[in-house]
Amino acid sequence: MTGAKTKFWINLTEHPLRTIFLVAIIVRSINIFHLSISGGDFVIEDSFFLTFSKEWARAFGLMEGIPAGVAYVERVPGYPLLVALMQGIGLGAPVFIAIINSFFDSVTCVMLGLLGCQLDRRVGLVAGLLAAFWPNLIIHSSLVLNDTLFVLLFTGLLYWAAKFLATPSLKAAFISGVLVGLAVCTRPIAQFLMPVLAIAIAGISHFHGVSKRRVVLLVFVFFLPAVLTLAPIFAHNLIKFGSSGLSAQTGTHLAYWVLPPVKKFETGVSFEKTKAKIRKSYAAERKRRGGEESNPFVENNILTNVALSELRKSSTVAIVTAWLKGMALNIWTPAVLIDTRVRSFSGQSFYELEAPNFFRKVLQYLERSGPLYLFFFFVGAFGSFLSFIFSIYGLFILHSLRPWAAIFATLAVFYFLLINGPVASPKYRLPIEPIMIICASLGLVRAWEKMVRVKNTYQ
Repeated sequence: MTGAKTKFWINLTEHPLRTIFLVAIIVRSINIFHLSISGGDFVIEDSFFLTFSKEWARAFGLMEGIPAGVAYVERVPGYPLLVALMQGIGLGAPVFIAIINSFFDSVTCVMLGLLGCQLDRRVGLVAGLLAAFWPNLIIHSSLVLNDTLFVLLFTGLLYWAAKFLATPSLKAAFISGVLVGLAVCTRPIAQFLMPVLAIAIAGISHFHGVSKRRVVLLVFVFFLPAVLTLAPIFAHNLIKFGSSGLSAQTGTHLAYWVLPPVKKFETGVSFEKTKAKIRKSYAAERKRRGGEESNPFVENNILTNVALSELRKSSTVAIVTAWLKGMALNIWTPAVLIDTRVRSFSGQSFYELEAPNFFRKVLQYLERSGPLYLFFFFVGAFGSFLSFIFSIYGLFILHSLRPWAAIFATLAVFYFLLINGPVASPKYRLPIEPIMIICASLGLVRAWEKMVRVKNTYQ
């Protein structure tokens, strides 16, 4: 028995990626078990993925029958089809979906280990283990949401983009194209990355002295799998609804999530009043158009136009301020606050709370919360502060080691922060967590090296 234990620990030491995966899956399994017995919830936003997943499967002919409605096109089908598969084999309960999410998240930790190893083996080990204990990843991996799968795909994209940055190759371009296509199928937020990455591929290839013909080939090899991955969605929406859009969610996002905080800052009007005004304007526009056949993409376009019309009436200062505040909150908000177990200690909605200004709103929210919530709030805030400081420190180090990688990482962070705008939640920080983890790991390793150096100097 002793020999077996010794061999086990030797394997873990010699194969750090196995160690990372094992630690990550154990941590996530403990979290799911505690969530199950503590009365927590595996669904905190809505039950969309549990109710509409079969609709997408039926729409693609992967399941018998026809969709019962058209609301399923509010989301892209990547994650719903996975949930439909789980439901089809009798594992559709939220806890089983959380388990598969935890597996995906553990693989993400391994991918971060591999990505970090491109800088230094120690950075890779620290990054993988840090990701295994990263609160935002753990919390969201236990929820029925598409974000965990998206983060895995995006981390894979970062890994292969880093390999392409070092040495442009057809393999790296092709796999990057597959991953970005699958990422867009999971969350449309990644769709604008496709042209940006195509330009980056051309620029990086030119920087490495690749011939023009080869550059064109690399861009084509990147675009082809990405487009083919998305083709079934475009074909479905075009044939059934006459639209080339990916999803019919833009209007809802703009009208009910982006516009209210802008108006709140500018006029002091509550979120609910802004939403009520939008609903009224939307109903009036629908009535003006007359008996059009119900089409989710047409309805989405109307709601988008109504929301944009209201947004254009807002001052530039209000829009910029709302965006900056949303970006700051997405960086700083402690991830633990979204956990259903922690939220139960507060029993109120920060988003819907009315107050004269933001700081008063935070104080009012904390005043109405219990002592346990305050404990988690301050612990989480301290953790967010530390992770931010080490991430910034690591980014400066990365810039000195690999300037182009640092520029790419910075642009990726700003891309997601800008596109999410004033919509603030730890959930919207998830796409940039892989970059923050790598940078924080680099910062931690360098800080440790300096501490050891100082210690040796005084010995």
